[in-house]
Amino acid sequence: MGAAAAAAAVVTGVCAVPAAVAAPVPAASSGSHAAVKPVSAQEGTVTDTIGGLSSATAPLTPTRPVAFSLTVAADRDSHFTGTLSTRINFCPPVDPFTMPTVSLQAYENGTWVTVPATDGAYTWELPAIPAGMTTGDLHTYQLRFVEAASSAPRTGEMQANFAAFTDQDSRPVQLVGQAYGTVTLGRTAGR
Repeated sequence: MGAAAAAAAVVTGVCAVPAAVAAPVPAASSGSHAAVKPVSAQEGTVTDTIGGLSSATAPLTPTRPVAFSLTVAADRDSHFTGTLSTRINFCPPVDPFTMPTVSLQAYENGTWVTVPATDGAYTWELPAIPAGMTTGDLHTYQLRFVEAASSAPRTGEMQANFAAFTDQDSRPVQLVGQAYGTVTLGRTAGR
């Protein structure tokens, strides 16, 4: 995150998320975007939607992953000539004694595959959306958070926020969509 973006960020847990949620803003490159195209103008926007989570969703524990979907939909008058990259930022509660060891998995070709962490333990970049996404096109990821058995024990439930950010892979990289969600971290002490 650049200095200007960092100054206009809101800290949630251990994550910083852009303060201006409604308007797309330029985002700093993590250096891992695929097929970066030299484009100076934003080619549209997307609506990122997190699905499959509710107050009835069972809490995340080392024996119980939490599954959800992320749908990226191209908005009106959008035509992306380059790829789009989506990253997930997980924001656990700020308590150094209860920091969970969490990974993100994506359902690909009939199996759950661990997504490599980038830019720290709680940030993952999903496989790029191919070039050519246009108005009305959808791309859906089936995802789940998985907690390692080695996570610090928790004596009660806690809330953890997470965010999805979709960037237009261009120079400069431009934020074109975002969504926010919450998962409950379940009790793990005395398991």
